[in-house]
Amino acid sequence: MKCKIIIGLSAILYFTGCYNREQTPRLSEAEKLMQNNPDSALAILQKLKPEGNRAEQARYALLYSEALEKKQMKVTDDSLIRQAWQYYKHYPKDLRHQCKTLYYWGRIKLRTGDKPGALRLFLKIEEKLTDTDESYYKGLLYRQIGEVYYKQMNYSRAYHYFHEARNNFRQSGDIQEETKATLDMAAATFHSKDIEKAIRLYSAALDLADEHNNSNLIEVSLTNLASLYVISKRHISNDLLQRIELSARQDTVYGYHTLTDVSLLKNHIDSARYYLELAKAHTTDICDMAELQYTAYHIEAQAKNFEKATDNVHRYIYLNDSIMRSNMQFSAGMVERDY
Repeated sequence: MKCKIIIGLSAILYFTGCYNREQTPRLSEAEKLMQNNPDSALAILQKLKPEGNRAEQARYALLYSEALEKKQMKVTDDSLIRQAWQYYKHYPKDLRHQCKTLYYWGRIKLRTGDKPGALRLFLKIEEKLTDTDESYYKGLLYRQIGEVYYKQMNYSRAYHYFHEARNNFRQSGDIQEETKATLDMAAATFHSKDIEKAIRLYSAALDLADEHNNSNLIEVSLTNLASLYVISKRHISNDLLQRIELSARQDTVYGYHTLTDVSLLKNHIDSARYYLELAKAHTTDICDMAELQYTAYHIEAQAKNFEKATDNVHRYIYLNDSIMRSNMQFSAGMVERDY
């Protein structure tokens, strides 16, 4: 009987050992590919099974969650990341894995609309990262905290965290993330009504986007610069105006909005009205509608049609008030942070 038990245990240990010898290198391979090639990392993980000891299962769960996040898949089920946390929470000295787990868990909470829950997790990570030199991960964290405050229309706090994110990304040498954080700073500045500073920041973001030839971030920078030049009534160079016009895609609300702004900057009122209607037809989002209504005001004001301009202002105020009411919710995370 004892002999059978020993043989059985030996078999279990043998196959477990084979599993670890095969699984561990594959997990390590996926981890190395994660930053620059998340597609390949996810492909490796999909071929593996969440088996092995608790450490291997937690590592698999965290890597899989990270791959889904980097692939921009809108995951709302937190069961996988919870599995990782059930293991890593017992290892406070393993800051990297603890913080990454809490970060991806917070991202899921944001997607499900639990902003206070996400903020609590992000602020918890901030405390853990205070005395570390993980500049890239600090940048990711600060950008997420800034995003929560931004959605709650607390633009001064949002700007603070976006600024911290930019500094950390700059320190890490990640120009693309630095560009995104600069764009975030510009957006928060615009909503704080500092138009001149917002123009400077969007211009800085454009320079960075040009540096690493990122067409998406170039387009975002140019689109926002167009709107800011309309609002500020500042003179715009022909070169910049032409570049903005060429960047506008004629199949999205943002592309048509940009062409509306370009037409206004050229003082082509009829064209501005035409593109504005196309922009409206491509969205049902209340935030987009509010911005378009504000642009409609500028069109009619520039055309000296003040009755219509006044009507558009009233509609803009109504939509903006609706947005503010929907965002005015109690933030447990903020209260906890102040406490």
